[in-house]
Amino acid sequence: HGARAIVTLPLGVLQQTSPTLGAVRFTPELEAKHAALQRLASGPVVKVLLRFASCFWEDVHAGRYREVSFLHLPDAEVPTFWTQAPAHVPLLVAWAGGARARHLASNATPADIVRAATASLQPLFGKGLEVARQLEGYHYHDWQQDPYACGAYSYVTVGGDDARETLARPLDATLHFAGEATDTAGEAGTVEGALRSGIRAAREVLGTWTRIRSGV
Repeated sequence: HGARAIVTLPLGVLQQTSPTLGAVRFTPELEAKHAALQRLASGPVVKVLLRFASCFWEDVHAGRYREVSFLHLPDAEVPTFWTQAPAHVPLLVAWAGGARARHLASNATPADIVRAATASLQPLFGKGLEVARQLEGYHYHDWQQDPYACGAYSYVTVGGDDARETLARPLDATLHFAGEATDTAGEAGTVEGALRSGIRAAREVLGTWTRIRSGV
């Protein structure tokens, strides 16, 4: 038991209404948050960590990609990759969002998605280097199917201009809310937004607690 709590559950989990794995029940229900939760959504994302035998991208095209952080292929099935720069390690993160991610996640196995990622990357390096042969391992996680996440980054739907602010608002100086979906300063969907929302919620708790302790 506690006098206050900071709720940092992912948006997708807060939106669950059926008694499924990962769902959380509040008693009484969070009626003040229902409208805001209906005007926010969690978008699909496919993200795969690819481990290669070497940082092969640093050694081709006269070192053109040696210091890059991102590789963008707008027309590819998996359009975005990022390195671990400034560290030089043989890892690339493959990323797809929106409709492409939804299609990949619903119609392919993890191995299929890895093949799509290496095939998407291949045109950057031409016929002189086979990307798939450099691959030694991968890690894939489906955030849409994870019952403790139920989606990736949040976004505002039509008519939801004030939804983040409403979701972030404390209830009866008892429940406080944090997480990227509650960020109202333009960093929603990012680690920075999540961290900043946690700082904001902690300050709310400390502020109300101080006023109560002082009798104000």
